[in-house]
Amino acid sequence: MSDTEEEVQVSKVKVRAPNRHKFKTLAERINEVDVDVYRRVGKVCSTPSHGATCFVQESLAEWRELNAARDWLDVERKLRPLAQSLPLLLHHKQQVLDVLLSSLRPQAALSLPPVFGLLVAAARDLQEELVPHMPAVWARFTWLLSPVQSGGGGCAIDPDILQQLFSAAAGLCKVLVRQLTTALAQTLKHTAGLRYHSEHHVRCLAAETFGYLFRQAPLNQLRSGLRAVMAEHALNPSPARAHGAGLLVGEAIVGVEHGLHSKAPVVLQLLFQDDLLNPKDFGATDSAAASAGAAADAAAAGGAIASDCRKKPRKHPTGSICICAASCLLQAGFDIIHSCPLPEDGCCCCLPLPFTVNTVGHAVFQHPDAYSVSPPFGQCSS
Repeated sequence: MSDTEEEVQVSKVKVRAPNRHKFKTLAERINEVDVDVYRRVGKVCSTPSHGATCFVQESLAEWRELNAARDWLDVERKLRPLAQSLPLLLHHKQQVLDVLLSSLRPQAALSLPPVFGLLVAAARDLQEELVPHMPAVWARFTWLLSPVQSGGGGCAIDPDILQQLFSAAAGLCKVLVRQLTTALAQTLKHTAGLRYHSEHHVRCLAAETFGYLFRQAPLNQLRSGLRAVMAEHALNPSPARAHGAGLLVGEAIVGVEHGLHSKAPVVLQLLFQDDLLNPKDFGATDSAAASAGAAADAAAAGGAIASDCRKKPRKHPTGSICICAASCLLQAGFDIIHSCPLPEDGCCCCLPLPFTVNTVGHAVFQHPDAYSVSPPFGQCSS
């Protein structure tokens, strides 16, 4: 056999191309779920497009062309006569919301994207008219992610539904930010099921979503929201609640590239200087100290999730939470902010912020020139 024939035979051998497709695990897919309140793919119009009188009508026409799932076509058929104009939508808003919320079912997974999109479109049309119905919306979202064993939808481990649900929740927070921050404590009450979910990744996504409200809230509502967060796990302490509360507070102060948000000085002053919880917040005097002590213990549990706590937080003589509990609460948000080294001494352990707290409760900055706030924030009077 000549060299030429051998070269021809070799050239005929098929070389198998490497398989560039890689199957991702469930953990990898969940880790890629991203919630961004500020993201806008296209231009945001302040008015509906030509030919539509409301955003719901425009969204119905758009999704009618993009989605052909049977469940969605049934929803579109029910909503079309109710959203021909904005006055008609206002008149039938309860019926429209009932159709949308009842359509949020795991069995109709292909119909969920247009339904979530219509909820955000309805918020743009209805504005404050939708606020009284928001508890039902948050309750349906919570049910969708609740375990099947407890009668929920069991979608907490579905990455696609997680992306769609929290993107819709972020859109609702963006559109109704003024109305939701006016009663921040009530909003936190209705979203507790999402923020304190049993799954770690759900708590993280919920904190990213509702942390936006803390960054946009006025001072009086911000104080009310922090009081509500501290009281929630004072009344029912658990590691999951401490972690969820810490993530929420952490999202309120985290900025770009793990830096501090412009709202951080206000939040930190409220946490470290003021006693947000007092015995009178829990009713009787005898149970007040126990409740506040439970809050401190829960805050310590949040710190244990982040890193090994050296000491349990102490309490003021009045029974309210001191700076130590607040710092341990912040530790539960360790996975969204860079942690600083453990201090050699001090009444609290490592803060997930660019400063530590010394023995008298003063904040010691690692780079003082980089921040617009200066220590001290307050003093621990234990």
